[in-house]
Amino acid sequence: MAAIRETFEEVGILFAKHADGGWPRPELLAALAEERQRLARGEAAFPALLARYRLRPAVEALTAFAHWVTPPDRPRRFATRFFLAAAPPFQQGRHDGVELVDSFWAAPARVVALGASGEHLVMRATEVNCRRLAAYGSCAEAIADFRAHPESLVTPTYFEAGGARYFSVPARGARGVLTLAARSQPRVRTEAEPRPR
Repeated sequence: MAAIRETFEEVGILFAKHADGGWPRPELLAALAEERQRLARGEAAFPALLARYRLRPAVEALTAFAHWVTPPDRPRRFATRFFLAAAPPFQQGRHDGVELVDSFWAAPARVVALGASGEHLVMRATEVNCRRLAAYGSCAEAIADFRAHPESLVTPTYFEAGGARYFSVPARGARGVLTLAARSQPRVRTEAEPRPR
């Protein structure tokens, strides 16, 4: 429910359906845009908003993609869950101007390239998630794979070798480990391959 609420508040995409399973039509979405502002100001509660418009959370539209937890030795820790979903009909998304001040649609490989070029700052979790998604030909293909083979916990490890600092995460399935050196070009290392020295 929190992922659905946050997606609506921050980017204006609402994963909620009518009782008959239909997505909201443009007329209702226009009214909900005003409600989004009320939510952001703390003047409304999300469950009450859904009830008022006779909508139910479309939790079935979201597919668990990754669950990132920082290592125990890090000074600042977080646990974040990422979900995949196809955008519902008639919804384009728009940043809220508060928590998100800019947004754009881009293919996962493009996001990685924008981060590598320095044109955009791409957080490590976002970069790794986009690298994983870039292997799929479509959103539907990625969703089908993650529904069939759910992602496990992702806890990055940090290590130093040869005076360089590295960031490693398990690659999808049994395909090894994705190792990234401090914002340089990554390489994939298999479990059997030794870490750089």
